Amino acid sequence: MTAVAPTVLLLALIAVPDIVPEGSKLIRAEVRFELGMLARVACVAHVVAEGETLRSIATARLGSAARHAEIAALQPSVDPERLTIGQNLWLPPRDPLPKDQEPVAAEAAADPGCWRRRCRADQKASAALPAGVLRLRILAPREDSPDYGPMFVYADTGHPAGVAPEPLSADGLLVCQAQSNRPTLWVVTRSAREAFEAALVQGPLARPQLEPMLAARTVRELVGPRVQRLVPRSTPVARREVVLRVVDESKGRLALAVVGSRSFDAENREIDDVKAEKERKQETVLLLLLGCGGALGLCFAGARRRHAVVVPA
Repeated sequence: MTAVAPTVLLLALIAVPDIVPEGSKLIRAEVRFELGMLARVACVAHVVAEGETLRSIATARLGSAARHAEIAALQPSVDPERLTIGQNLWLPPRDPLPKDQEPVAAEAAADPGCWRRRCRADQKASAALPAGVLRLRILAPREDSPDYGPMFVYADTGHPAGVAPEPLSADGLLVCQAQSNRPTLWVVTRSAREAFEAALVQGPLARPQLEPMLAARTVRELVGPRVQRLVPRSTPVARREVVLRVVDESKGRLALAVVGSRSFDAENREIDDVKAEKERKQETVLLLLLGCGGALGLCFAGARRRHAVVVPA
């Protein structure tokens, strides 16, 4: 298998409100990125742990020790018998691509050394990226599309330093445990990758560095829908899970679309958010009616006392 060129950075940017208004509360939000058509061609970055071998990694992550050769093929400059703790490896897609769909096969045939050189360059990437960043490499055969072809994906999973992000699930979901208001998809050309990663390390302060890349269109910014974390205090909702899918908007251009949303209470039981909100509003209206009714009753009682006729004894 081979892979080339453009880079994609997928981030869940943290934007937590500073002040919680009276009568409101903040809930935990989980943003799940569903890779959609990219899931079948996603290679996950794996950090070698103590005692691991290519066979044990293939068994644990790909379901079969026999697929260790596919892992080795993705890093031809790595000695499979001398893995080191902390070493970065690319794992192939869970479902192998058919031979006739392996990308840039013609280019590799024309220059057998091109893939080896690219692989060495790819292995140098991202040593200084923030903790909790899950790296993927996408092997996609569509070279005619402006966004998705061979590319890289970086997802900020929101995990703190020292906690490894969860691997890509079998159904292609990236779980981002972040207080994310506006999940963002960055499409970055290979030439801008180094500069973009340098800006990524600096976080929100690097926005001035991003503007020239956005203006030059070496970086495209796709912002997902806002995830609402501020809710009325009276609602039972304690956690909200939103699923965003990477979709082909038009002629190969990627976009983020909401394909699901679920809410859970404090005991992690799924609840009907719409129904709960409707019941809360009905309860509020009922309390208002009861309050108004009580006030009217007092008014009528006072009026009757004022107009009462006193009959002499």
